Amino acid sequence: MALFGAPIAHEDSARRAVAAALEMQRSPGEYAREMKERSPIECRFRVGLNTGPVVVGSISNNLDMDFTAIGDTVNLASRMESSAEPGAVYLSENTFRAVRDYFEYESLGALQVKGKPEPVVAYKALRETSVRTRFQAATVRGLTPFIGRDQELIALRDCLERSSHGQGQVAFVVGEAGIGKSRFLLEFRRATQNSVPTWLEGHCSSLGKRIPYLPIIDILKANFGVEEGDNDAAMIRKVDEGTAA
Repeated sequence: MALFGAPIAHEDSARRAVAAALEMQRSPGEYAREMKERSPIECRFRVGLNTGPVVVGSISNNLDMDFTAIGDTVNLASRMESSAEPGAVYLSENTFRAVRDYFEYESLGALQVKGKPEPVVAYKALRETSVRTRFQAATVRGLTPFIGRDQELIALRDCLERSSHGQGQVAFVVGEAGIGKSRFLLEFRRATQNSVPTWLEGHCSSLGKRIPYLPIIDILKANFGVEEGDNDAAMIRKVDEGTAA
C-alpha cells in the first residue's frame, strides 16, 4: 500500500497517485518482455486507487516502526485493486472526480465489490492528458467573460510594440494567488495572436522538483508537440519535423 497525502499533504495528491500508478504499469515493460521470452509467464499487476479520509498513525514493535492508514477509504482501494484486470489502474469515483481533467479514462460503470451493499462506480485510467494546470483544465471546460484589466493589457501591448522594433522587453505579472494572473495572460495572448510570431510557455510543477530545467523542458515539448507517452523515436521525429518547418 502506498499513501499519497499522508503524513505530508499535497493539494494534488490524487493526481500524483494516478501518475505514479500509470508509470508503475509502464516501468516493467522491458522486464516483462524478457520474462515472456524465457518462459510463458505474463508479468503484470493490478492497481486500485481511492480518495477519502483515513485514520493514520505509526505501528511498531521492538524491531521496527512503520506508518499506516486504516478506514473505509483503504478498504475500498483494496476492493478496486481486487476488481482490476492485470495491467490496469482502477479508480473509485472520488479519485476520478479529483483527476478527471488530467487523465484519459474509461468508464467501467457500477461494480459489485465485497463489503459494499450497493455497486461502486469505477473508472479505468488510461494515460495522462496534455493539461498541466488547474487553469488549463478550467479553460477546457469554459471560462466566464473577461472584464477589466484594460490598463494592464495596454501596458503589455506597449511592451510588445517596442519589442517588435528591436527593443527587448521584460514584464512581470505579480499578484495574490487566485487574483487572475493566468487569465490575464491568456486574454493578452488571444488579443495579440495575429501579431505575436511565437508564444512559448512553460510551467513549474510540484511533481518535478527534482527534474533540472523542467520549465525549459516543458517549453520545448509544447513547441515541438511532444506528448506524454511518446517514445524516443517519436520525440526525435517531432523535433526533426519542427526544426525543418
